[in-house]
Amino acid sequence: MNRYKEKIAMVFVLSMAVFTVMTGTTVAPPAENMSATMEGECINATAWDFSFNGDKYYQFRYYEPGTSYANGDSYFNSTIWLANKNSPPHTEYFNVVSSGATNTTGEWTVWLFKGGSANSNPTDAITSERVSATVDVPIPEFTTIAIPVIAILGFFALCRRKQKK
Repeated sequence: MNRYKEKIAMVFVLSMAVFTVMTGTTVAPPAENMSATMEGECINATAWDFSFNGDKYYQFRYYEPGTSYANGDSYFNSTIWLANKNSPPHTEYFNVVSSGATNTTGEWTVWLFKGGSANSNPTDAITSERVSATVDVPIPEFTTIAIPVIAILGFFALCRRKQKK
């Protein structure tokens, strides 16, 4: 009886393997790659290895610290661009300081999203998350904060001195 069960199990495994190969239902990781680095006040996001023959829409989405894609939180988005497997790497700069984010310092998450083809509406097409990267946005340097503060204090001291004379 055990040999019979083993043969049935072997036939089942082989048939599932053939079905997977025939239907192409294997779960493969996205072919796209991306990186995100901090340069001054900007996040430099670059995507490459677009895997499609035809043009597809892509977009970077930036999640500030304390928000995430998994929770359905709001995000900042880049422009939408078309790419295919022959496209060169695409780079965009996102200015964290002037973005209007409430929490600029900490770990930001950058997602690369893919959408429909060149024939679809670009704003409706961006629906498929591909890859993500995180980038740590540091607290502004002391000189960035100290110089304006010292200038303001010096201005007040100068005004006060003129008032006394």
